[in-house]
Amino acid sequence: MFTGSYVCNINEPFIPSFYVIEHGNNAEPSPPTSTTSKRRRNDEEDDIMYHSSFDPEDGTQSSPPPAFSSSSAPGYIHQASSTPAMSYLLQQFATEDVDSPIIVSRSLSLRNPFSGDEEDVLPSVGIHDFQFQGSFAGVTLDETFTNYHRGCLARRVPITQIQDVLCRSGIMLLSGSSTQAFKKSFRDQDVKLIRTAFEKQYWSSPASTFISDRSEIQSWINIIDDEGESAAEKLEAAGSSRQNKKLWLYLLNALYRYQKSSKSKSSESTMMAKYAVPLLEVFLNNAAENVILDTPNTIPMAIRHRKKIRQEGQGKRPDVRLSLVDDEGHLDIEVGFGEIKSAKHSWDGPAVSKDIVRLGLLLKDVIDTSEDLYGVTTAIPLGIMVVGSEVAFFMMAKCGNLYLMEKMTTVSVPVDIGSLSALASDFRKWKQLELSVAQGYAPLRLAIESGQVGVGSEQVDVTKTRFPTTTTPELNKYAH
Repeated sequence: MFTGSYVCNINEPFIPSFYVIEHGNNAEPSPPTSTTSKRRRNDEEDDIMYHSSFDPEDGTQSSPPPAFSSSSAPGYIHQASSTPAMSYLLQQFATEDVDSPIIVSRSLSLRNPFSGDEEDVLPSVGIHDFQFQGSFAGVTLDETFTNYHRGCLARRVPITQIQDVLCRSGIMLLSGSSTQAFKKSFRDQDVKLIRTAFEKQYWSSPASTFISDRSEIQSWINIIDDEGESAAEKLEAAGSSRQNKKLWLYLLNALYRYQKSSKSKSSESTMMAKYAVPLLEVFLNNAAENVILDTPNTIPMAIRHRKKIRQEGQGKRPDVRLSLVDDEGHLDIEVGFGEIKSAKHSWDGPAVSKDIVRLGLLLKDVIDTSEDLYGVTTAIPLGIMVVGSEVAFFMMAKCGNLYLMEKMTTVSVPVDIGSLSALASDFRKWKQLELSVAQGYAPLRLAIESGQVGVGSEQVDVTKTRFPTTTTPELNKYAH
């Protein structure tokens, strides 16, 4: 077995810059046995290893099993388990020390050894007696969500059943294809009532200038559609109003960089750098408010705070993040995260499902961090999921001691000049997004500027105030 440790180089405030895996003297990690496992190891270059003892029989955290005896010779297993799942793990790991933690290897097979079949399935983690309390739009969720939560913990859950996976961490995803367990737990009319009230409360209407702004955008799109090769010159000559200048610059840049039409599917890195991020920056970057959208090169503050309050869980670096910074550009807190997948992935496949789950856990972490560091419980963080040329926006709000998550809207991301016209039809949604996100982080901005503080991280006992984010090392085994 090999062991891991943090080795940090602080290149910016409070952010560890890289993670190093150290190997034991008498054990080496098993080399990848196929091109698939090689690809998986490279794809998960940024995932944190999980330093926890893991029981493959029921998926719970535990002390090291009897097979790892202190009387064993260094680097060898004292005895073997007869169960298939334990035998699988014993083939993957050796140990020098009884106190060495079991670490999930990057080179594990894509097949879940705990599931007993070929599905991507999270193991059961037993029953928990935590009591949820919350109501929204007059609908009381105390008993119904508590029972739903216990059922999701007690059974194996496929990763594609996003509602049931998020439920394990106290998150109620309102939208999407409802699972059978969700349908049995909640009445359709109650869910519709909550969704309607959620969207009304957290999804803002466009500003009074919307009609004139949309007319200006449409005039630019008409130039692009009609002027052919001279469109860039015509658009540059048309100029822009102050409030829409960022979008005007985006369109000019697209005319010079994008192909007239594109039939090929862009890679994930191209989709992120060339298409998705530049458009997201137009509506989410706000220099006046010190709000920055970037592609992080470190593990987010929200995840590091989760570790400080003695919770475990996934630690993958997201593709993009939205942050509040101070006047010197130092991070105050994150208020949103995004994941990007190429068009080869489907919305209902395991890779996208895994990313939506990760977004849900990250948004929960943002709310928890906001409460612990700044005493704010009303922040509404943003989740961004891009799949090919389509992007969905999620928002989350705390409701008692559980969390409501909703997909607010979907829009198109232009990937060639021919698809730029989608900006005119989607302009209302983009402006709603812009205003809703600003409304969501406003309580945090006010608390930071006034010097308001919460209880910190050392005094937080999450077992009494909230259900902890469920440990999810198994998420690392699913294909990107």
